[in-house]
Amino acid sequence: MNVKDYIASGILEDYVLGNVSDQERREVECMAGIYPEIREELENLSISINAYIETYEKSPPQELKQKVLGGLKSLGEEGQDGKVVELKPTGSIAWKYAVAASVALLIALGINLINMSNRADGLNDQLSDLEIENQELISLNEGSNTLIEKLKETNSTYYQVLKDPNNKVVHMHEVEGKPDALTLVYWNPSSEEVYVQVDHMHIPSEELQYQLWAIVDGKAIDAGVFEVGPDSTDLQKMKPMKEADAFVVTLEKRGGVPVAEGEIYALGNT
Repeated sequence: MNVKDYIASGILEDYVLGNVSDQERREVECMAGIYPEIREELENLSISINAYIETYEKSPPQELKQKVLGGLKSLGEEGQDGKVVELKPTGSIAWKYAVAASVALLIALGINLINMSNRADGLNDQLSDLEIENQELISLNEGSNTLIEKLKETNSTYYQVLKDPNNKVVHMHEVEGKPDALTLVYWNPSSEEVYVQVDHMHIPSEELQYQLWAIVDGKAIDAGVFEVGPDSTDLQKMKPMKEADAFVVTLEKRGGVPVAEGEIYALGNT
């Protein structure tokens, strides 16, 4: 797969913010386990968002604290410098304690309200500034187009396939003794659509081509051929498939064959 396109699709930001389905969450975690670039991007996003929240989490203004403490001090000195009002000792002391307790309560409520307000402002700012924050991350890590420009590509087939919860992601594993292979098959049992995405596979000679097969009840059904090379990392649409217990990749004559003849290079269960 094209790792840069996957990072730029926006799904990693959705994952960090918790705006993904269970299937998307599993997919991101699986991708992060396979690709170090995706794992590193997730770590950078998490660090950046946490740092942003901590930066804008404000403490109560110092002048408010001094004003409140000054009020409490004046209450304590009232009997010395202020006008003395004759009250019963017990009632006077109780009144002062009640006022002090009320002021303390108001202080606590004020501080909590300020913290809550600042946190709410920080979250609102986070949502409104998230595009800017992500744009800076992309600029630092890739030095390429901004996130906003890339998110405009959400109507592409690639993004639609990744976001469709009905798609099953089949990770194809190379067969022992064959070259390493990183290949994904996206299969939608509802629409019967099948896509192949090749991130890394051995490039065969010109007269040979990889062919995908769907295994149904022990029989291999032709799902079409696909290209492998520098320009073949995008999704390649295969033949529609209603059922599939597994998918297998073999190396056949260019153009494909009706019955599998070549050796198996990768396989994966649905």
